[in-house]
Amino acid sequence: MIWINKTWIILPGLGVQSGQAMASVLEPTLGNSGEVSYANYSDEGVKLEKLASSIKTTYEQNGKPISFYAHSMGGTVALKLLARLNNEVPISDIVFDCSPYSINDAKDSAATIVSAIAPYYGGGLMSKSFSEVRNNVFIHKNNRLSTLEQLKDAARIAITGSSPRLFTDQLKELGKFNAKNYASFIPATTRIYFISPEN
Repeated sequence: MIWINKTWIILPGLGVQSGQAMASVLEPTLGNSGEVSYANYSDEGVKLEKLASSIKTTYEQNGKPISFYAHSMGGTVALKLLARLNNEVPISDIVFDCSPYSINDAKDSAATIVSAIAPYYGGGLMSKSFSEVRNNVFIHKNNRLSTLEQLKDAARIAITGSSPRLFTDQLKELGKFNAKNYASFIPATTRIYFISPEN
């Protein structure tokens, strides 16, 4: 079934507190098929129960099916939301934009370490900066940006982005993630799209 009038919810990636910037970029395109909104994550961690409750309320108020545009870590959030929604809300579309299948897809071996210590260590600016440098400089060293520009960008994200608590909490959630466990929560009528980094 193709829904014309829907509610798009933008789910941003790792360490991003608000999807507002992504929503403003995607609105001219996604807005052709419905309203565009975005998720905010708590600085105290990933509050999936609260987000799922807000989605249910939105659907009850306007009766429009939900579509997710999930970037990076937002793909994991989308699947976990589906489990909490438990087929109580119609899901029209899910767009997985460069979303990881496992923790090693997201942050290589450093993520496994950060994820393992997240339950015991609330995170800090140094640990977040280290992870950002690994992700932005070493993994993407052949990027069009110079190493200095990438280091400055990693520092900017670590300082001005979300709190270290949110950052480590998201990695912890990804560390427990197994996509196969969530297959039963994806409605048969939901259209799924994958965008890979090569596209």
